[in-house]
Amino acid sequence: MSKIVNWGDDPEEGMVLIGLSYPVVLDGRELKEKMITAIKRGQIGIREAINILIKEGHADFDNSKDIVEKMKQELSGKRGGGPNKILRTDYYYNISKMFWAYEEDIPKNDIRYSKLDLVDLNTINEARYLKPDKSFDLEKFISDHTSLKRKKEIKTQRGYIEHDFTEEEN
Repeated sequence: MSKIVNWGDDPEEGMVLIGLSYPVVLDGRELKEKMITAIKRGQIGIREAINILIKEGHADFDNSKDIVEKMKQELSGKRGGGPNKILRTDYYYNISKMFWAYEEDIPKNDIRYSKLDLVDLNTINEARYLKPDKSFDLEKFISDHTSLKRKKEIKTQRGYIEHDFTEEEN
């Protein structure tokens, strides 16, 4: 890609918002050892381990928290493994990033990249998306504001979920 601008910074004229998402595996010994050392320090160390995975593993907060919780259970004996089990275990999560780029700079046949549509929430008729219990109907909102109509979940051999989206035909 020739030029990208981080999400949160002002894009250049003509740039579009791009999402990049792909599954990864945490299998590196060095990163896991840092996280194990941190987790052993208690509650403050648990927060540190989450931040290590966010910073060095590029995981989001929820994935980091889930992985650190699994490691904590291994270390406490609740799952029965200890540090050696953690070092042998592969942990799966998704990396998701958003950035601004020129559409022509994004690979066309790479499913990891997708153009994200921006919706002006000030123009939304909220009453249209309220369920009878007064909660927001996100599914209806998404179907009204995207060309993606079908989502299929696939369980892979490694155990994580991938999404295969099919665009609405014109």
